[in-house]
Amino acid sequence: MIYYLVFIAIGWIIGYLDIIPNNMGEGISKAQFICLLFILFIMGLKIGLDATIINSWDSIGFKAFVLACGSILGSLFLTRIVAKNFFYNKWGDTSDIEDNSISDFRSLDR
Repeated sequence: MIYYLVFIAIGWIIGYLDIIPNNMGEGISKAQFICLLFILFIMGLKIGLDATIINSWDSIGFKAFVLACGSILGSLFLTRIVAKNFFYNKWGDTSDIEDNSISDFRSLDR
């Protein structure tokens, strides 16, 4: 666990100190996506090779389905609450927030 935190801290420090140029952001994003796909492939391979998981797939599959549905519904519910309480004005309009947030983020370029 400590290794994960150390690597996150090193990445944060490198990003904060502008050691890597900003124009490399798109390349870093693509590399991150490729690494994520590789990790998912390795996880699937490990699950497929584990006989215990394959033999109990029916019970694990149902539990995983229930957990996934609960996670999705809970995320949607909490996102709605947060959006309603923090991002909508009293008339339910978000147009002024969206316009300001876009210009605010564009002004953050280093």
